[in-house]
Amino acid sequence: MPIFDGHVLFFSGVVCLLPLSGLDFHDARCSRYGLARSGRADHGGRVHMSPASPVWRIGLPVHCRDLQPDYRMWREAGPVQRVEFPDGLRVWAVTRYDDVLALLRSEGFTRDWSDVPCPAYGYGMRRHGEDYFAAKPSNLFNSDGTDHQRLLRLVAPFFNRRRIEGLQPFIDSVVHDVVERLAGRRTMDLVADFAVPIPLRIIGRLLGIRDALLPALTEHLHVVSGWIAPESERWRRSMLALHRLTLHIMREPRPEEDSLIAVLLKAHTERGLISRPEISSMIKILLATGYETTAALLANGACAMIGDAAVRQQLATRSDTDACVAELLRWQPPSPWGQIRIALRDITFAGTRIKAGDLVYPLIAAANRDPARFTAPDRFDPRRREVTHLSFGRGRRRCLGTPLALAVATAALPELAERLQGARLTILAERFHWHGLMHVRMLQDLPVLAVDRAAADAVSRL
Repeated sequence: MPIFDGHVLFFSGVVCLLPLSGLDFHDARCSRYGLARSGRADHGGRVHMSPASPVWRIGLPVHCRDLQPDYRMWREAGPVQRVEFPDGLRVWAVTRYDDVLALLRSEGFTRDWSDVPCPAYGYGMRRHGEDYFAAKPSNLFNSDGTDHQRLLRLVAPFFNRRRIEGLQPFIDSVVHDVVERLAGRRTMDLVADFAVPIPLRIIGRLLGIRDALLPALTEHLHVVSGWIAPESERWRRSMLALHRLTLHIMREPRPEEDSLIAVLLKAHTERGLISRPEISSMIKILLATGYETTAALLANGACAMIGDAAVRQQLATRSDTDACVAELLRWQPPSPWGQIRIALRDITFAGTRIKAGDLVYPLIAAANRDPARFTAPDRFDPRRREVTHLSFGRGRRRCLGTPLALAVATAALPELAERLQGARLTILAERFHWHGLMHVRMLQDLPVLAVDRAAADAVSRL
């Protein structure tokens, strides 16, 4: 039952702010530069909405709560919603399947903020939480048009199906090695002990980064990809450390001449197709997206199989593994907010007037649970046969790493399921902690207690 207290209406953990004055919501004259905010972000992690200026505000903390109820509420409110992040950055969130699909295909938006005279909130020229994708020099995530095609042509051959098929024996050996190390252990963390090391070693091999450097790289990438203020000393230290590490990697001898970094350096020195700052940027972005999103997928899969014996059995017997992985991607997309789009001109999209320079996100996590497209969308169904999820994008904006992510997941999850025929979580789902918010959303840890195989079989027969 709603409780009205002064100017705030509380219900279901959500707060609707009733504006007291013109300062309680963004003044249109200053919203472009983020000079005003609609009050403080709530420290209970709740979402706020002002009826006079309909803006949903995401409060801190975001690491200890399931955001799907919020996304469902936004989707039900309309196809395009105004959302404010904890640091004041305001974006448009596209929430419904067909509209997200239209956004992915639209020519009215760009991912390169330099194409727009005045990006909202100084995006790209001023740091915001999780916007390390926006930073120049150019990489695959902050470029468009001919610039994007130039970079894509250099790296795409490393992620095509033929290349990944050639990498499959290495993928299988890494999976086997990591899973074998779980043998005989009574307790384990399936994020640190399984979900992270597998994709990290694989993307490291593909890029051409020595295993010894991977822990330091991931430590600092974890900081900048989490929800942490870019003005903080910790964020700045990690960004500086990443810069120094990538420069060190670029100076190292390259005996593997077919590694991605070796090819990029050769393209720079021999043909001038890419600058050294662009190579450094590409290393950071490809490493981050290559391991974090796949690690999130593996962690979600591990969690699903431990919580549901039928899922574990389906994976262990390799019965329709592809369908199970596809459902994991739909149900809990590793990158829930997709990649940002910036309006090139004033445009009406899905009935909403969007100004040139406004920031627009395809909210994949909401679209993947659109009841107009999926039956019982909030239910995890490992044998679901419906329209394709949007977690990898679509068409020419389809995720470059799709073949690699699928190859890793379809190799790793069945082998883990075979190993963990008896296991249970040692914490409740309500106490899960999550890393990141927009570009990656993954479990921080997944503590598991191994159970005797005979006991597990007995429980499964009950």
